[in-house]
Amino acid sequence: MAATSPTPHAPTTPERQRRALLHELAAEQDGLVTTAQAASLGLDRGALHRAVAHGWLEPVRTGLYAVAGAPTSWRRAVRTAVLSAGPDAVASHQTAAALWGLRGFDPGPVEVTTHRGRRRHTRNDVGFRLHESTDLRAVDVGRRSGFPCTTLVRTFIDLGASATELDVEDAFDDAVRRGLVGRDQVVARYRELSRRGRRGCGPIGRILERRDPNLERSNTFEKLLLRVVREAGLPEPVAQLRVDGHGWTCYLDFGWPDHRLAVECDSVAWHTGVRALQHDDERQNRLVLAGWTVLRFTWADLRDRPHLVAAQLRRALAA
Repeated sequence: MAATSPTPHAPTTPERQRRALLHELAAEQDGLVTTAQAASLGLDRGALHRAVAHGWLEPVRTGLYAVAGAPTSWRRAVRTAVLSAGPDAVASHQTAAALWGLRGFDPGPVEVTTHRGRRRHTRNDVGFRLHESTDLRAVDVGRRSGFPCTTLVRTFIDLGASATELDVEDAFDDAVRRGLVGRDQVVARYRELSRRGRRGCGPIGRILERRDPNLERSNTFEKLLLRVVREAGLPEPVAQLRVDGHGWTCYLDFGWPDHRLAVECDSVAWHTGVRALQHDDERQNRLVLAGWTVLRFTWADLRDRPHLVAAQLRRALAA
């Protein structure tokens, strides 16, 4: 008896072997595979349609399939977004923050970024938020928990486009304390990426400036303080004023020697840590015991609250 050939809808042995390879790939991708990935294994659209007809695959959206019975999860939602957005898409913004385990960012709405002009969808109605970028470089992309993902440095720079500045600042400080990211790394990439009108850069720029008043120019603090003083009609201070005590010498950021009034610049970058805190406390105690009044301001005080600074200086000078 002649051997019977397989029915038109039954998979051949080679096709079953290719399905097995596709199943292995799907297991690495939270149960998902793309049409392009299937084609690279030799499974054309006809084979995919047969797999769907036999209940092995389920269509998720155009060009994307899921192995039947694969559990749904936040990871699968992220994978769906990354695979749907195109070959260059990466998890980004709050999704990247959650993948990196940043404080205050838990799994939630999914965000991905792709290169501008390479998106597969024309609207963000596909169940996730899709960002486009013209400056996403290899240095900005890594892998986290099995996903292509923006690096921690790039994540902090982008995060302000979809999260509050307070949340970004809290996560940034926590990451720096834990040694997950270096402040200098973020500053360097921020300088390369920041430009007027770029969403997201503004918040991290302000956060970095509050921690280093010298981020943009070495004399920013001096210029802002002198502007406040002059606009308020107050006498000008002496910069880097030397004060000598009994067995000690210190230099004040600014001082009015006739009034024994000192102004010190508080920067998170230079005034954190046990040793720095101890040094600042000893220095201030010596000045106070020598009859000086010490006022401390931050870069943000001068930029955002100049009237408050001027009022406090006026009261101290009058006293």
